[in-house]
Amino acid sequence: MAIAFTSELTIEPGTNVYADAGATITIGGSLVALGTADEPITFRTKDPGERWNGLTIVGGSLEMDYVNLRDFKDYGLYTEAPVAPVSINHVDFDCSSLKFNGIGLRLWNSPTVTQRVQNSVMHSVPSDSHVVGMNLYNCKLAFDNVTIEDCDWINF
Repeated sequence: MAIAFTSELTIEPGTNVYADAGATITIGGSLVALGTADEPITFRTKDPGERWNGLTIVGGSLEMDYVNLRDFKDYGLYTEAPVAPVSINHVDFDCSSLKFNGIGLRLWNSPTVTQRVQNSVMHSVPSDSHVVGMNLYNCKLAFDNVTIEDCDWINF
């Protein structure tokens, strides 16, 4: 099951986004997910113990602050060919449910658009699982205060 958006999706602080097992959320436009320290936004599976595929932003832009990503199996967040700036700030990637060859954060094909990742952490990667904490390709990036814990692989 895929949920696709083609303009701008805005998610309010304190919102919990629940995905069905095996679902992929794909946004072919812009995502604005601005939580706060007191009211973070959380993406997770609807049913405990299940896993969803991940969140994809294609050809748009992303502004994400104080977001928790949980229960994903293929990737937590994947930005593909953004056409406007990407800002990922205060995002907690819980990689404990990643499958073999899964990816916490995949930033892909943005040689002219800066993707900023700051004050974020990737953690709880299953050991010996060939999980990539971060997979980067053909990107213009700005990193500040990014922590990657317990990763078997980091592919730059």
